[in-house]
Amino acid sequence: MKTRFIYAVMAMALCAWPIVSCDKPGTEDDPEDALSTEAKLLTFNVTFDYDGTAVEVEGTAYEQEKVFELVVLPYQISGLAAVSSVTYTISDGATISPDPTGVTDFSADVQFTVTAEDGETTATYTITPKEAEINTKVELVWEKTYADLGLAAKANNLIGSTYVGFSGDNFVTADCQVFDLDGNKVGDLCLDGITGGDTEGYQLMSLSNDDKGVLVASTGLNASDEYGVFDDTTNPLTKTSYYAWLDGWDKAPTRIIQFTEGYNVAIYMSVSGDLTSTAVVNFVAPGRGATQMHHCYTFTGADFANPAWAGTTVNLASNDGCWGQQISFASGDINGTYFIFDSRGNNEGADIYSAVGAELTQLSGTMETDEIVEAGYGGSNQYGNYSTGAVRAFTYMGTPYVIASTSGWPSSYFTIQPADPNEDYLLRTVVFAAAATQPCAAYYYDPTTEKGIVICCAQNNEIIKYEIVTEII
Repeated sequence: MKTRFIYAVMAMALCAWPIVSCDKPGTEDDPEDALSTEAKLLTFNVTFDYDGTAVEVEGTAYEQEKVFELVVLPYQISGLAAVSSVTYTISDGATISPDPTGVTDFSADVQFTVTAEDGETTATYTITPKEAEINTKVELVWEKTYADLGLAAKANNLIGSTYVGFSGDNFVTADCQVFDLDGNKVGDLCLDGITGGDTEGYQLMSLSNDDKGVLVASTGLNASDEYGVFDDTTNPLTKTSYYAWLDGWDKAPTRIIQFTEGYNVAIYMSVSGDLTSTAVVNFVAPGRGATQMHHCYTFTGADFANPAWAGTTVNLASNDGCWGQQISFASGDINGTYFIFDSRGNNEGADIYSAVGAELTQLSGTMETDEIVEAGYGGSNQYGNYSTGAVRAFTYMGTPYVIASTSGWPSSYFTIQPADPNEDYLLRTVVFAAAATQPCAAYYYDPTTEKGIVICCAQNNEIIKYEIVTEII
């Protein structure tokens, strides 16, 4: 009896074995082998090029809505029309259609369908572009006197000169001293190859820099090819050269422009764009009349031997018996936005305009509205009631701005504002005492911090540093 019972049990077990082994994967009897029904797009990132820089955007996921937002800064939105790469992750075993790596235009909504491993469960996701909401502001970093920096009063007071410019993440003053962004001296500007540069007390005429921090300066010689202290009555310049420190302030510069005419092609100068790509170097032309012509040289592809020339004419009188006119472009595009500093004459202050072509928009400062000075002393346009100064245009986060450096008796005023007078000021007009009234400013964009760096020069008195920063709201 015992033996027969064992055989019976074995027989029952053998009969049961094929039933278990033939169960299909994914049944309730064996859930570990089931095909996944998860159909999720887990991450979605794109990369595109903007102005020579690779911009990586990590998509923001909203799983409930099945949406990924590609949030970019407003001025970069056009870059989403030509992305260079797409990376993504989906659920294990799932597939996605169409293939995201084959799509390059995300300037409008794009939809993708994710199909789960089971081949039946699907989910459709929308990739949508979005401009970030931003807040751009100016922050005062430090304020130092000329004495703090070891600067002597500038001997060359030629009206229309600008006395500060950037060379990379250093700034340079007209007496050829070089400082870091904390105001510490780091060396002296290399003047190798500049006639007269070895003269004691040598000073540059005007300074500016391109968007990448390449310093450009004008130099002058008198009739005997000797450097001197120049003004427009006793010792006029007869030769003017423009140099660019392409390899940094401690390397020999390259001469990019040379003139053999009068003194004032060395003044009222400005640089914009990128000298290794497309840049404009401009300065006022000699002579005054019912309108004012400016020399504008466009450099393309670092071809310094063959710049294109244009005689940009501003339809504003420059025969006002006062102190001249300057233009400054916001980019390397000579047909784009530029700004104008124009003396009103008779010590009535300055006019500041934003312009595209011949279309001018008058701007104003904020002196009287901010009660910096008594009403009536802000000039007709609230920039000050003296007539010297300068403009420095730039583009930050896609918006053209100007640093308007204007003057009073004897004070320097600085305003940072957009081309559109209906938009907010970055810096409402501030005032600094100044022993001389020829204020100017320099601008440089620091790509490592994504900040705009501004150095304001209240001549012979103070150097002030500001930073322009953007916060994503």
